[in-house]
Amino acid sequence: MQIHYLEIVTKDVDAGDEIAHPPMKIPGHGTFAIFMQGGIHHGLWQH
Repeated sequence: MQIHYLEIVTKDVDAGDEIAHPPMKIPGHGTFAIFMQGGIHHGLWQH
């Protein structure tokens, strides 16, 4: 079973957090997303 962490994170963002870029697939590289929490940008990659 493959867990899609990016989908979980973007669905469960806490109040006050913001999705800066929703999950996007990049062929041959994987999927990424960016969210903001407390004014800090967090980038996530999943292959």
